[in-house]
Amino acid sequence: MSDSRAFKRYNVSNLEELKGYIDRNRVQEKLVVFGEGGAGFYGTDTEFPLVPPRRLFTIFEIIVDEKKSIEVQANLKYAKPLTLGSRRVIFYGIEFIEAHRNLLLPIVQRIETLAAEGKVQPV
Repeated sequence: MSDSRAFKRYNVSNLEELKGYIDRNRVQEKLVVFGEGGAGFYGTDTEFPLVPPRRLFTIFEIIVDEKKSIEVQANLKYAKPLTLGSRRVIFYGIEFIEAHRNLLLPIVQRIETLAAEGKVQPV
């Protein structure tokens, strides 16, 4: 973990029980990184990319015993073009607004439990 990060981040790209949507009106991005302070998504929509600064209404769904949806506001901090193999993607980094971070504590606690079990890895 980088010394400049305030919160741990985890690779959740293969975690079936957690889904995320960068904004309530967009479903094409894939949640790949999650932490208490923010999240990261891969997007492939180069025709209509998101451009910072921008306020987003991000939705996370977690399934433990039952499915739970949590909507929080976040700020788009950056949109970074990347090449993964032969694919061009955009990595979107978002930061949850401070007033909404406590809403995500059930997800954070679940991910930390999974990390302790070795099922997700810190990044």
